[in-house]
Amino acid sequence: MPKGKKNLEILEEFINYKRTAVSSKSKIESYRYFIKSFLKFTNKPLNKITETDVINFINSLQGKYAIGSINCIKTIIKPFIQWYFNKDLSKFRNLNKICRGQTKERTYSPEQMLTREDVEKLVQGEPETRWKAFLLLFFYGGFRPSEVCNLEWKNIIFDSEGCFIKVFVSKNKKSFEKYIPEGVCFYLKKLQQNNSKYVFPTKRTCKHKIPVGDVPMTRSGVYQHLLPLARNILGKHVNPYILRHSIATILYNRDDLKDSDVASQMGHSVAMKQTYNNLSVDKIRERMKKIWIKPEDLPPAKKIELENRIRELEKREEEHNNQIKKLGELADLFANTRKQITEFNNKLMAIPKK
Repeated sequence: MPKGKKNLEILEEFINYKRTAVSSKSKIESYRYFIKSFLKFTNKPLNKITETDVINFINSLQGKYAIGSINCIKTIIKPFIQWYFNKDLSKFRNLNKICRGQTKERTYSPEQMLTREDVEKLVQGEPETRWKAFLLLFFYGGFRPSEVCNLEWKNIIFDSEGCFIKVFVSKNKKSFEKYIPEGVCFYLKKLQQNNSKYVFPTKRTCKHKIPVGDVPMTRSGVYQHLLPLARNILGKHVNPYILRHSIATILYNRDDLKDSDVASQMGHSVAMKQTYNNLSVDKIRERMKKIWIKPEDLPPAKKIELENRIRELEKREEEHNNQIKKLGELADLFANTRKQITEFNNKLMAIPKK
């Protein structure tokens, strides 16, 4: 590799090289983002970088990213180092060990799971319409982060009660559809005139000759936005995958839904139920009791009480959807009022002073 070139010039050469094997724009963006972060962290010419710099950068990711994300970043840094130093890898003898993936523990605990009320608080506390739409779609759709980031308008079909979304899962190479209820689609419909094929294009300024609207939002961008939002509003650490695990836990524990139907909505096999069902000890014991307590064994009064409870919960769910819709209407009203005030002030300013 020629010496004397600037770090960012070398980075773009590597990106051009990776395009021969990587077709995904979001994946290319991830390479560019994390390698640029690595170069900024080291703050030295690339030919002066050492194995210690790589170690220090990897260690700096601890606490900022989940283990799975750090493993992905390692798979980006390692080939970049190998490509650049190529014939001079002797000073990176431990590169394979440094960039080896860490074993994940049990992904999430019951205490980390979010309720519908928690997500509603996040939406209310989020000022931007596109992020409101993102959070609602991400949670109620049970999406993986990359699926929402790369979602295109052509894959959404709206109907009178919500919308169908076609998704391709690169993990298992299968396509499937999700259904999203009307209340969740309210903010989504407001983004239809965003002049991009992507539902959630990036807002970052692109310096590599790609129009901003043609680049989808990145997973790291979602993480960096959600982390402070959840900390400020809920007072807890929330990464994107917690939303997916939370809705899966809610759906898998509804007795009126079949596991196969929930698995279809989530886009995984029924065998994955154990991974995504994050129940507390009390909930597990409660479900164990149901093995022996059959519905027909319940006294009539208890049965009526439970039926009334179900109707009450269904009513609350409908009220939540209506509240989400009203929040959007209030946001529009507020925007129109501000516009009218601005116009009135402009007219006042135009009146000649005596």
